[in-house]
Amino acid sequence: MQVYTFRAGSLPEALAQVRRTLGPDARVLPEPRWTEPGRVGPGSGWIEVRALPPDHNLPAGQPPSPWGLPGRAYSASPVEAALAPPIGPSGPLPAAELEDYRLKLRRDLARAEDEPSLVEQLAEAEAAGERIARYRTRLARRLTDAGIGQATCQRWLDRWQQQWVWQQTRPARLDGIASPGRTRHRGASADEAALQSVLRDVIAGELPIAGPVELGISAPQVVVLAGPTGVGKTTTIAKLAARFCRQQACRVGLVAADHYRLAAVEQLRAYAQIMDVPLEVAESPAAVVAARQRLSSCDLVLVDTAGASPHDADRLADLAALREAASPCELALVLSATTHPQVLVEAAEAFQRLGATRLVLTKLDEAVACGPLLDWLANGPLPLSYTTAGQNVPEDLEVAAAHPLATHLLQRALARADAAASVGHSVAERTLTDEGAVTRPPSVAAAFPDP
Repeated sequence: MQVYTFRAGSLPEALAQVRRTLGPDARVLPEPRWTEPGRVGPGSGWIEVRALPPDHNLPAGQPPSPWGLPGRAYSASPVEAALAPPIGPSGPLPAAELEDYRLKLRRDLARAEDEPSLVEQLAEAEAAGERIARYRTRLARRLTDAGIGQATCQRWLDRWQQQWVWQQTRPARLDGIASPGRTRHRGASADEAALQSVLRDVIAGELPIAGPVELGISAPQVVVLAGPTGVGKTTTIAKLAARFCRQQACRVGLVAADHYRLAAVEQLRAYAQIMDVPLEVAESPAAVVAARQRLSSCDLVLVDTAGASPHDADRLADLAALREAASPCELALVLSATTHPQVLVEAAEAFQRLGATRLVLTKLDEAVACGPLLDWLANGPLPLSYTTAGQNVPEDLEVAAAHPLATHLLQRALARADAAASVGHSVAERTLTDEGAVTRPPSVAAAFPDP
């Protein structure tokens, strides 16, 4: 009895080798494995598949491999000899390891009798590939309708398909293409949910996350919050201050440097009184230096700045001077999720030139164009630290997390795209019903002739 081992770059390729060498009735043993330890996934190693000939009695030999890696044939006349592994360069295996190997191989041989034949596996793999192709086409249309750029959409779907195939062929779960018999009772809704879950994982993996603000060891950590007007910088500073005061018992100091809007100073003063934290008002870079010195006993100093358009050179120059005065410090860019995507791009580029290192995204609950927002976040130059959704202090501030954010934005984007498509179909149907064939386009009239 012989156990043949085949290596290839993917499971379908390995199964094709089995079919060419042993015929369509060969039995494939369960649990294929990737042959390079520590490296998993498509393109990162060889997948190794073991198979038995249909009669379990072919002559010993080495099956050909189109990849240039010869398969290994384990053979012997007695069954017990067939269950022994080949002797390596260091000699025979210890008795305990040898017995473990024999027990495992016996179990595999027993399980092989219950496995689908190679023809069934190849047919199911082909059907699964067709289902994935159809779903990819439909998903590409939905993502595009949701406002995701074509380049981003193509990249996500490529990685989504690779990740899906890898999850179905890895040894830990052989439920899809790798072992079709285990998915025969899964419904279409379960498959679609699994496919969408993989897409969320892909998108989450592309979202740059910076994590929360880290406090310094000796000197106070100074964070300057900057951004366009109306994005919620002052409220965000209050939320950050309350979070660090209550949750981390930190000494927090505030600096109001927005001398263009008096209401901002008063608003920040009210928050400082409620939280019982010191507040300094600075109307110039020199005043910022003095304020920092007076707050040197604090663990964290948050600086509120005047709103600056990415096209306002004077305001940006003032902000650069203020940041220089507050140094060493970290510049956090605050942007609203309701902002037009093009403005997001321009603002990120302008404030990154000033030294912005992290992003705070506000008004997430008010976002409408979630598709373009998700596209921008995945391709943006700044990592995300916090998100806000609401006016409550500090409850409506969250440390950015890739998977919840990707799930939230993707669901809202696809729901909006599906709703728009549904409305479009309803309008088209009403037009056909109410106006008749006279006003229908020629292509529609040809497809739906009058009775």
